[in-house]
Amino acid sequence: MIYSSPPYGDVLVSYLTIPYQNGGSFQPFMVGVIIEPSTSRTVNTTLAISGPADIPASTYPVSATYYIYPYIGSSSLLVPGGSVNYWLYFSGTSQLVASGSVVVPWHKPAVLTLELYPGTYDLVVQYAGYIDGPITYQPSAQVKIQISVYPTG
Repeated sequence: MIYSSPPYGDVLVSYLTIPYQNGGSFQPFMVGVIIEPSTSRTVNTTLAISGPADIPASTYPVSATYYIYPYIGSSSLLVPGGSVNYWLYFSGTSQLVASGSVVVPWHKPAVLTLELYPGTYDLVVQYAGYIDGPITYQPSAQVKIQISVYPTG
């Protein structure tokens, strides 16, 4: 039995193409192994977000895309699933403009696209947590960025 620390679960995949002299090729089946701890574990998560903060625009609404990265602990590994909740407020008044959630694909960032009008906004995001077999990924702390949309010309 192999034990790993920290306790992450994942799928390891092997794929090999074997070429023949006549130009054909043979592609064997993919081989997968699931690695999971033998007991339940709880893992903390951290969150990072990337996307435009200052958006010049000549027509409205302007579309802005943000990538939200829920990491396993303080590592560079992304979580294997779950969702990210978001809240968009007008800065200063804290009036809620939009809210919802987006899916976190398997070990990839969540993608959030917003339609915005001129003004300054606060975007607050939080990873909601996820249970994957014996591993529980805890919700992250909230992360806030400010977005400014302004007219060009």
